[in-house]
Amino acid sequence: MIPVRHIFTTLVCTLLTLTATTQALQPGKWMGTFSFASGTEFLMVIEVDQVAKKRFTGKVYWPDYFNNAAAIEGSIKKKNFTFKEVKLLQGKEMDMSSKYQFVIGEEGELLGTAGQGSAPNATFKLKNYDQMTPSLQAEWDERLAAEAQKWGVAIIGPESPKEEAEAKLLKYRQISADFDQSTSSLTVWGSTFIKGMHFPIFLVFVNPEMYMEMELQGTKFIQVKTDSIEWSYNPTQDQVIVTPKEKNEDNGIFGNAGISANARVIAANTATINGLSATRIKIQDGANTKIIYLSKNHDLLREETSTEIQDFSGYYPLEGVSMPGVFKNVSLEQHLILNLDSAVLNRPVDESLFQIPEHLQSKIYEEQNEDKYNETGNEFFKDGAYEKAISNYNQAIQLDADRFIFFYNRGSAHLKLGNNYAAITDLTRAIELNPEYQQAWNQRGETKANLGDQASAMEDYQQAIALDSSYQDAWLNLGLAQYNQGNFEHALTSFSQLISLDSTNGLYHYNLAYTYSQLGKDTVAITYFEKALTHGHDPINSNNMIGISYYRMEDYRSAAVYFREVVARNNENPVYLLNLGKSLYEIDSLEPAKSYISKSLELAPDNDDALNHLGLTYYAQEDYSTAITFFTKAIAVNEDNAYYYDNRAFAKAGMLNYTGAIEDFTESIDLYPKDPNVYYNRAQMNLNLNNKFDACRDFRKASEMGMEAAKEAIAENCGLGSPIDPD
Repeated sequence: MIPVRHIFTTLVCTLLTLTATTQALQPGKWMGTFSFASGTEFLMVIEVDQVAKKRFTGKVYWPDYFNNAAAIEGSIKKKNFTFKEVKLLQGKEMDMSSKYQFVIGEEGELLGTAGQGSAPNATFKLKNYDQMTPSLQAEWDERLAAEAQKWGVAIIGPESPKEEAEAKLLKYRQISADFDQSTSSLTVWGSTFIKGMHFPIFLVFVNPEMYMEMELQGTKFIQVKTDSIEWSYNPTQDQVIVTPKEKNEDNGIFGNAGISANARVIAANTATINGLSATRIKIQDGANTKIIYLSKNHDLLREETSTEIQDFSGYYPLEGVSMPGVFKNVSLEQHLILNLDSAVLNRPVDESLFQIPEHLQSKIYEEQNEDKYNETGNEFFKDGAYEKAISNYNQAIQLDADRFIFFYNRGSAHLKLGNNYAAITDLTRAIELNPEYQQAWNQRGETKANLGDQASAMEDYQQAIALDSSYQDAWLNLGLAQYNQGNFEHALTSFSQLISLDSTNGLYHYNLAYTYSQLGKDTVAITYFEKALTHGHDPINSNNMIGISYYRMEDYRSAAVYFREVVARNNENPVYLLNLGKSLYEIDSLEPAKSYISKSLELAPDNDDALNHLGLTYYAQEDYSTAITFFTKAIAVNEDNAYYYDNRAFAKAGMLNYTGAIEDFTESIDLYPKDPNVYYNRAQMNLNLNNKFDACRDFRKASEMGMEAAKEAIAENCGLGSPIDPD
C-alpha cells in the first residue's frame, strides 16, 4: 500500500525480495508469522489440500486472531502462487478481501505478501510442518492447542433456513424475559484467573444492580453497578472510584445478548461451538450487527461483536432454568474467564450491599478530573508516549464515557501504535457521540485503509469532506485511497482540489503529478513535478520522477540530467544509480553506464533489471561473452521475463552460436507467444543453420501476426522449392 501521505515510485522498486526455487507446491501444512507493515503480527497456518496443474485449494488459519479459518482458492504461474480467502469456515467474521502471493523458498518455506490491489501491506514466512524437527512440531502443536483453548472452536456449517433461526431467536428471548421476570436476585460463587493469580469471586445481581467481589490474600477488590453510578474499590491503591452510569445500560440479569425486539435475522448456519451443536445467527439490530450461537435447548453459547467474543458453557439446571457454569470474554486486548461454581436464585439481598460502606467513604478519590487526564494524555501523545497517553485517556473515559473527544484521542493513540481494531472501536464510538466531528471520520478512514479496506475508508473520507469541504487531510487521504483503488481520474480531482485549497504545498503538486504519470501523461506530470520542486517538496523523489517521465518519453538526455541530480544527492541508493545507468546506456554513453549499473549491483546484486542492462552495455560494445554472463544471471533471478531470453539469444548469435540462440528464442516464445519479432528472429537463426523448413514456418507465423518484414522474407526464402509446412 502506498504510504498514507506520500506517493513514491521509481523505475526499479521492489517491496520485498522473494528468492524462489523450482520446488513444486505439494499438499501439506505451513506455519509461521504474518506481519503487517505497522508491526502488528499474527500466527498464520496454510494447509494445502489439493494441487492441480494451475490451481490449488486449501485453508488458511489465524490461530491467535479469534482462532479463525477460511477456505482458500489459488492459482499457479511458474514459481509464483496467489490465493484469496473465499469462505469463512471457523471463528469470528473477518474481512476476506486481501490477495495473498507467495513463492517457495530454498528450504521449502512459503515467502509471501498480502494486501488489496497491487500494493501489499503485510508479509509472511511459513515453515513446512513436515520439515520441522519433532521438538519444533511439538512446540507448534502446543501453541495451536493453547490458542484453541483461549478462543474456543466455532466451526461454521452450511446455511440453514432463516425462518427456523427467527423462531429460535424468539424462543430464546422469551426464555430470557421469563427468567428476568421470575427472578428477584441471583447470587453466584466462583473464581477467576488474572495474570496467573487465582481470585475467588462473589457476585450478586438484583436487576439492574450488580455487586462483584474478588478476594486475594485477605484483601477484597469490589466493583458495583447501580441504576445511576458505578463504583469500585482497589485495595492496592486504597481508593474508591465513582463514575456515572447510563440508566438504560442493562438488559436483565444475564441480558438478552443486547438484542432488541426490532432485531432481524439476516443469515443463519448450522455450527458447532466447542464441540456442541448450535445454530449460528447473524442479526441486524439497528445500526449494529452481531452474531450469536444458540444450542438446541436455546442456551446462549456465544456472542460475537466486531471486537470480542463471549462464550457461555457448562450449563446446568437451577430451579427449572439453565445456568452457565463458565463465562469467557476474549478480545485482542483481554482474556477473562469466570468459573461460576454455584448459584442461588431469589436469595434475600440487603440493598445496602450496593452502597459505598461507611468505612470506605473516606477513600473516595475526590480529585478526579477527566479533563486533566485528557490533557495529560495529550502531552504524552505529543511526546510519542502513546501507551501512557492511552492509560490517561482510559481514566478520562472511566470518569466520563460520554465525551467523544476522549474516544477520539484514545483511538488516535491506538492508531499510532498500529492497534487498528482498537482504533476503529474508539473512533466509531467518537462518531456515535458526535457524528459532526470530521476528524473522527477521517481518522477512522485511515485505520480502515491500514487494514486494506480502501472502499470503506473512502466512505469515511467523503463523510469528513461533507462536513468540512476545506478539510485538506481528508481530501489527501481520499485521493490516496482512490489512487490505491486504481481510480486515477477521481484521484486527479481530489489532488486538484487540494491545490485549490493550498497551492503552496509541494506534496499536493507531487501527488497530482504522480497520478498523471500513472495515466501516461508525462508532459503534464513533469509540469507538476517541477512545481513540487519549486515549493520545496522532496528534491530527490521529485527529480527522480521527472527523470522517469523523460525516460518514458524517450528523451534520455533530459532524463540523465535529472537522474544525475538525484545521484548527486544520494549515491547509495541502487535504484537511483540504475536509473542513471539506464539513461546513459540509451544515449550510447556506455562506459559511464556500466559504471553506474555496476555500482547499483554492488548494493543490490539480485536486481534482474540491472543485470540485464549491464549485459546490454557489454552487448553494445560487442563483448558478447560477458553480455551472456549477465543475461544468464538476470534469467536466474527472474526466469519469467521473455526479454532476457531474447537478449541472450542475440548475444549467442553474436558468437555464432545459432543453436543456442534458437533455444533462447523458443523459451521467449513459450513465455510470450504473441510477439511476431521473436518468431522472425528465430527464423533468421534457422536460416543461418540452413534449416529453411523451420525458418519458413516461423516467417509464416510472424506474417500471420501482421509483420511486413516476415512477408518479404517468405517471398525471398520460401518460394517454390522451399519446404512447405504441412500444418
